[in-house]
Amino acid sequence: MSLTMPVQRKNASRNILWFALAALLLLAAAGSGVFYHLSGRLQLEGVLQNNLHTFASAYGGHVMQVDAQPGLRVLRDTVLVRFDDTALRSALIKEEQQLQTLAMLIPPNLLRVAGLDGREETLTERLERQRMLEETAERRLQDATDTEAQAAIRYSRASMQAAQGKLSRQELEKAEAHLAAARSEVQDARQVFETLSLERAATGVEIQRMRDMQSLAGANRPAENKRLKIFEEQKTRVTDLRAALAATVIVAPKDGTVIDVAVRPGDRIAPMQPCLLFLPDGQPARILALVPGNKLARLKVGQQCRIELNTPEPVELKGFVSAVTPELPANPAAGNGKPLAAVWVDILPQQEGEAGRSFPQRDTPAQITVLLRAPLLKQERHAGP
Repeated sequence: MSLTMPVQRKNASRNILWFALAALLLLAAAGSGVFYHLSGRLQLEGVLQNNLHTFASAYGGHVMQVDAQPGLRVLRDTVLVRFDDTALRSALIKEEQQLQTLAMLIPPNLLRVAGLDGREETLTERLERQRMLEETAERRLQDATDTEAQAAIRYSRASMQAAQGKLSRQELEKAEAHLAAARSEVQDARQVFETLSLERAATGVEIQRMRDMQSLAGANRPAENKRLKIFEEQKTRVTDLRAALAATVIVAPKDGTVIDVAVRPGDRIAPMQPCLLFLPDGQPARILALVPGNKLARLKVGQQCRIELNTPEPVELKGFVSAVTPELPANPAAGNGKPLAAVWVDILPQQEGEAGRSFPQRDTPAQITVLLRAPLLKQERHAGP
C-alpha cells in the first residue's frame, strides 16, 4: 500500500500538467482569434477584372511600324501599330476604277451612292436634293443682299447726321459695324450658293454621261438588272478592301496607357493575333468578390484594402471598397445556398510608370484584406460595375 501511493500521486500530477497545457493552448488559440477580430481585418477572395483591351488586326500581315511601348501614355487616335498596306492599296485602286466603269452603265435612278449624311441615294435623288439646297441658298443670298442694301442706306444717313453733329460717334460706329456684318453675310451666302450650283451642275453632267454610255450600250430592262447585280457585287468587294485597308492601322480608341506590346517591325501577324494591351483612362482595375450576407454589415464604401494577386510572381497592391451591393438571392448551385453580396474593390494607382504593367489580362484570383478600422478614403467613389 505504501508503495503504490507515490506512483498514483505522480500520475495525477502528470495528468493535471497535461490538462493545464491543453487549457493554455486553447486560450492562446481563442486569444489569437479574438485579436484577429479586434484588429479589424476581413479576408475576402475575388477575381481581378482590370479592363485591359487587347488590340489585333482583323486581317493581319507584315508589321511595318510600331509606335507603342509599355508604359507609354497616348491620346485618342494615336497610331500604335502600322501594317504593310502596299498590296491592299494597289488592289483597291483597281477595284475602284472597275466600280466607276460599271457605275457608268447603271441608270441614274437605280445607281445608289453615299449621301452627305452617310445614307445611300440614287443620282436622281441627289440631283433633286442639290436643287432644293441651291434654291434655299439662293433665297438666303437674296435676303442677305436686301439686308446689306438697307444697312448701306442707314450708314449713309448716319454719316450725314454725324457730319452735321446730329449723331454721336458711337452711333456712327454702330451703323458701320452693322453694314460690315451684312456684307460678310452676303459674301458667305454667295459662296455657299456658288458651291451648291457647281455641285448640282457636276451631278447633272455625270447623269448625262451615264445616259450617253447606256444609250451606246443598248440599255434594256434585263441588261440593266444584270449590270446592277454586277455593280453591287463589285461594290461589296470595294467595301471589303476599304475595311481591310483601315485594319492595317491600329489606333488608340481613347486616351490611355499602353501596357504591353507583342509585335515588332518585320513580324508577320495572323488575323486577330493580339498585338498589344491597352488600358483606357477612366476605367480603373477592379476586383469583384462575393461575401456571405452576415459579413455585409462590416463593409463600407471607402474602406482601405490590401490585395495580393495569385500570379506566378505575387503582386501586392492597394485599393479601397468602391461599392457594396445588397444581398443577392440564394443560389443553391453556388454551394451552400446562402445569400451572398457583391463587393467591388478598386485598385489605387501604382507608382509612376508602373500603372497596369504588372496586371495579368483577366480573371485572376485575388486575396483581399479589408482594413475595417482604417480611416475611410476620401476620394471619388464608383457606383458599381
